Amino acid sequence: MLAISTLGLAVNIVVAYYMLRGGDVRENVNMRGAYLHVLGDAAGSVGAIAAALAMMCFGWGWADAAASLLVAALIVKSGWGVLKDSPKHPDGGLAKGRVSGRARRADQGRGRRAFGARPCMSGASRAAQTRSRRTSWLAAS
Repeated sequence: MLAISTLGLAVNIVVAYYMLRGGDVRENVNMRGAYLHVLGDAAGSVGAIAAALAMMCFGWGWADAAASLLVAALIVKSGWGVLKDSPKHPDGGLAKGRVSGRARRADQGRGRRAFGARPCMSGASRAAQTRSRRTSWLAAS
């Protein structure tokens, strides 16, 4: 238990370092959730190491359960903030105050809906476009 937990802690520290260095863990809700997941795994490894040492040194069999409850409480606390922010960001996990380029273009009235949809057409212009396609097909035959 001690060796596996130590190896897991080392791997989680390396992954957390690279995520913090290369990822947008402060602004992007998805990256922040993944980063907190890695930190939760690291906390679980620390708890398992502490429990293993307590059981080996003092014979405290309950230390494993106590460490698990403590780590679970830490994960719930850190995950609650991500859970509160996630419904606010349906367009890919942008944090408060940030707007995606697509949404900004749609808000500026460039005639396009969000997410790169086709330009909005009225029923009359759509019908005229369909008629011109039909007549060009008839003329070509």
